[in-house]
Formats: sequence, structure tokens, C-alpha cells
Amino acid sequence: MKNIIFIGGIHGVGKGTLCKRVCDDLNLRQLSASEVLKWEEISEKENKLVKDFTFTQDRLITNLQQIVKENERYILDGHYCLLNKNNLPEKIDFNTFRTLDPFAFIIVVDDVQKIKRRLENRDNREYDFDLLLKFQELETQYSKELAEQLNKPHLTLKSQETNNFKTFLYNENFTRH
Repeated sequence: MKNIIFIGGIHGVGKGTLCKRVCDDLNLRQLSASEVLKWEEISEKENKLVKDFTFTQDRLITNLQQIVKENERYILDGHYCLLNKNNLPEKIDFNTFRTLDPFAFIIVVDDVQKIKRRLENRDNREYDFDLLLKFQELETQYSKELAEQLNKPHLTLKSQETNNFKTFLYNENFTRH
């Protein structure tokens, strides 16, 4: 799906907010992997743990194939890694990204202490700093690995770098001029 840019980052990093700003400005469609998956149908609301990676990723691809139109451009906000049933970060299978075949890969990162505070305020519960740090490091490393293996452009952004995101999209000729 060469008309999709995949943007990932850990929960609470601000990727959704960043995507909304950029999509609104550039007439791109924003898709959230959680919404595409219809996450509320397959998981408990407060639970971010994934019990069956294969099922969720197959569902993501199937649902995207029904949603995505050839003549539109999309930013898909999701994850390169997810928390498995043991609450440990785990890479999403390479074949998911090969099948998705996005135009480019973007990773959104931020100071883990800020992310921790943001998540705790949003979810009204405690988060483990070391787990979030490990999660962000794995997502960052894997996003670069995927881009290299699939020969796609890659960009690392902070959540407030709207202009850098737009510049990347223009430079890669992803926007409609």
C-alpha cells in the first residue's frame, strides 16, 4: 500500500496529535491502527497487552484493504512493537510490514519521563519507566531495521516536530501539491 506512511511510537508519545496536525494541513487521511483493528472488539479497554499477534496483524491488513482507496494518501498511526501477554515489548512480525508495504516509516520519540507522566495523567494509573524506555528503544531500532530491509525512507521525529514531518512528506513527494 504505497499510499500509506506508517508512523509508530509507544503509547502516549503523541503520534496521534502529530498526525492530526499534519493530516489536517496537508489534506491527508489519518488512520489509527487501533481504530482499523476495531480494538475495542478484541481487547479490554484499559488493557494494552496483545494476546495473539498474528490474529491482530492479519485483522489490521484485512481491514486496511477494505478501507484504503488508491487515489487517497494516508498516515497510519500504529506500533512497530506491542506489549505481549507477559507485558514485555515484542516486535510485530516482519511479514506484516512487508505486506503493508508502506511508502515510508516514521518513528515518534520523546523523553520517557514526559511520556510516563502523560500516560499516568491520561490513564490514571502508574507506568514503569524502565518498561517504557525499553519499549521506545525497541520501537526505534525496529523502525530503522524495517526501513532498511524494505528499502524505504525513514524519519525519527519528536512529537512536536510538525514542520519536520511536513518537510519530509514534501521532500519525498508524498503530498498532493
